[in-house]
Amino acid sequence: MALSIQQRSLAEAKNSGLTDHEACRSAGYKGASDRASCNQVARMMQNSLFVTYLNELRSKSTSSSVKTSLEVKEGLSRMMDTAEANNDFSAYVQLANRLSKMSGWDNAEKLEVSTVGSVLEMIRSKHS
Repeated sequence: MALSIQQRSLAEAKNSGLTDHEACRSAGYKGASDRASCNQVARMMQNSLFVTYLNELRSKSTSSSVKTSLEVKEGLSRMMDTAEANNDFSAYVQLANRLSKMSGWDNAEKLEVSTVGSVLEMIRSKHS
């Protein structure tokens, strides 16, 4: 048996972040109290069709709300332009630091140093 329009509305309201009571009222349930609304949601969470639909909604909202690294970097760059135009150099520096960190630009370059046959050993041998 398929979910009713009211049950789908409840799942959509819960997915949008409403409390149990707000979601029940939004979906048209007549729960007189928060407790009654919680009970209604608890009953619906036992319904496998409802849970499946709610999980589908959650996965869709997650996949459409997650930005790629490039999108975040582009957003930071636009905010830097705005901060610079407004002479807000404190914000500009904070945004630049964040962009540098995300891009790996502020990581120290690692060099392999060998002391065998090094200039340091030559200096030490001459002064010993």
